Amino acid sequence: MMSNKRAASLATSLILLGCGGRTVSAGEDETGSTDTNELRSCEGPNAPSDPVELVGGEMQPGTFVRVGQRIYWADAWDEWSDEQPATTLYRTDLAAGEPWVAVAVDQPGINELVATADAIYWVVEGLSQPGGSLLRANLDDEIEILDDGLLSPRALTVGDANEWIYYVEGGDLAQANAKVLRIRPDGSSRQVIADSVGQIEDLAVDESHVWWVTPVTFEVWRADKGGGEVELIAELPNPAQIEVQGGFAWTLGLTGLYRISAGGEPDFVHGHGGPYQLAADTNHVYITMWNAFEETHFGWIYRHPISDAEIDGSNGEFVVDEFSPKPIAVRVDEHAIYWSTADQDSGQGAIWMLCKSAL
Repeated sequence: MMSNKRAASLATSLILLGCGGRTVSAGEDETGSTDTNELRSCEGPNAPSDPVELVGGEMQPGTFVRVGQRIYWADAWDEWSDEQPATTLYRTDLAAGEPWVAVAVDQPGINELVATADAIYWVVEGLSQPGGSLLRANLDDEIEILDDGLLSPRALTVGDANEWIYYVEGGDLAQANAKVLRIRPDGSSRQVIADSVGQIEDLAVDESHVWWVTPVTFEVWRADKGGGEVELIAELPNPAQIEVQGGFAWTLGLTGLYRISAGGEPDFVHGHGGPYQLAADTNHVYITMWNAFEETHFGWIYRHPISDAEIDGSNGEFVVDEFSPKPIAVRVDEHAIYWSTADQDSGQGAIWMLCKSAL
């Protein structure tokens, strides 16, 4: 059984060095569970003002999602390894304090994980061969394959008030054979929105369009959600992640965070160092960053206001300080910011929450 002991590197409070963020500090008992259920909620007058470790221990979490009082996460994996990955999808109930439950085992590389109120969806890699899949699990852990035989499905999102699941066949480097697809949550009405496009790394949807990035060809594209002509929106170095909020597309890649509007030139927002992980709500865009120049075990979450019309970099702020454990993935909802951490040297990891009311 996995140990839920708190990572030794997180056992003491870390020192805030004036960068404007919140310090990640110890707030849990010896088993890794928080002191009260109130610490796990950002609603009400007792919402915590510091980052809270929701789950932690001997784990290497990559993509994750929160559904009510449940946290689901998948093992991080090395996409450049020659060995076939065998990752596991886990869950735990924060209110019940239950042990970790393995929902799906021996998954060949879980690339993305999203959720509706009653189900979890994920894509597995397929390793550049037509063996990838889109899967669904209900809250009773009953698993169903919604689509299979996919070529490197690397991106996934939920859209249209949870009426459609959008995903991609990422394609390979040598050919323009990627596809953008959507399917109903029950696996019906599969549609191809765009095909014969370059290798896709991520996608996002707004009210009318689906957007995607092709980092190998340095491009940002979109198409009407009902299908039709694809439209090249921008060219910029290595866009790896995309979100659409506030009438703009926001991309994160090798040279940093950019804001993009249809018909306009990309606006540089902020430099970047670390994993390409991006999240957005109606007010801010959030990125993960690693403190690679000082201590490779540390990093931070940075956010920038979406309403910043002139893109003044000084308007951004650090959500947690630069000497916090380095983040792997970031998520946001109405009340909180979440991120995962994983230290390969110690084998310890965690999933954290910071209430937006604390900022």
